Amino acid sequence: IKLFDIHSLTMEQLNRPGAQRGLLYDSIVRAIARTLPLRAVRRGRQHFLIVGGQREKEPRLKPLVDITKRVFGKIPQTTLSWAEAITVRVEHANDHLWLLLEPTVLGSTVTDETPADERQRRKEFVRERLATRYNKRWNELLDAWINVLSGGQEKWTVSTFGLTQGIDASFTINATTGFSRRHQG
Repeated sequence: IKLFDIHSLTMEQLNRPGAQRGLLYDSIVRAIARTLPLRAVRRGRQHFLIVGGQREKEPRLKPLVDITKRVFGKIPQTTLSWAEAITVRVEHANDHLWLLLEPTVLGSTVTDETPADERQRRKEFVRERLATRYNKRWNELLDAWINVLSGGQEKWTVSTFGLTQGIDASFTINATTGFSRRHQG
């Protein structure tokens, strides 16, 4: 990279797939992960923040560990690993951009060389780990992830590169979750 410059992004550009939306996703996921014990992972068009490598002891991950007990490990009888993660999406509604987080579990990426039995064990392991996450537990897990990301703050700002001078993408995120209810009309 030889030069940073400023370019406007319109809501229309961010509402449809394309380079501008991809840039937004890459920037915000990298910004969130930059100062946390998380890794930014992209699989196809999906973006994830994933717990990685020997980090269960990180104080920032305590809310997540308290609920899940383990945040990463090996899938039994395979060479594959798994980790707690969140899917990160950005949606535009009511003249605001909304950061949508969905707790999930990711298994190692499989290739054509991955044996079929390991693929099946991976699929079953992830399904079983997610199967007991009903409303109350799901909400607790989402709150734990928000606490991990925010450090307990109501509002926080993250930046993609952490530059003190020059141009950097920064995002201010509010920890308040959005709620929905049935319209009584």
